[in-house]
Amino acid sequence: MSDSAGEHLIDRLQLALSGLRAEARATTAALADAEGSASDPYATVTVTSGGRLVDIVFTDRILTATPPQLSGSVMTLYGQARTIAQQRLEVLLPATARYALGEAPAQSLAPIPTTPTGPGINEQMRARFAAQVAAVSEAQAGLARIRTTAQADTVELEVGAVGALSAVRIRSGGPRSGPEKLRQSFLDTLAEATADARTEAGRILADHGLPGSGRF
Repeated sequence: MSDSAGEHLIDRLQLALSGLRAEARATTAALADAEGSASDPYATVTVTSGGRLVDIVFTDRILTATPPQLSGSVMTLYGQARTIAQQRLEVLLPATARYALGEAPAQSLAPIPTTPTGPGINEQMRARFAAQVAAVSEAQAGLARIRTTAQADTVELEVGAVGALSAVRIRSGGPRSGPEKLRQSFLDTLAEATADARTEAGRILADHGLPGSGRF
């Protein structure tokens, strides 16, 4: 395979990948804009469809709740709010939402590059591309395993790679601290856990020779 042919193939692959990155940025923007809220007697939780908790507001009723009750309430509301946000996204941007949520992509989306085949494609070119695909796959698996925890006197939170809540534990003094103090403690602790998760995600991407997405 000639150098010019190899460079042409790389150009084509990079163009296809650029299209995918542009679509990913558009999807990320849509995910950031779509929000959902859910409420019960103890709190109101607002979440993006991507899982980022935007805000949590507690009511005075938390003073009568036990820590396990309040922990369960927050996680239930979080799930409900995220579902509402995802449904809202599907209404606003059906094709983009379906793709972002793991369903079949629309026909207009750029094709995902596959390992080059055919006459004139040498083994070195195939190996390079296969290595890039493997690096992305391994990094995705690593990101999916990320769980970071942060805690304060009133709350302990666990989050995934992009800050989506995976566990909430309200401590014994949480309900007694009152709505405003518990809200601020919750948000501060969430920010700490999310920052740690993004640091870990950045390390995984770097270990696999991949650039950060700007979200980590």
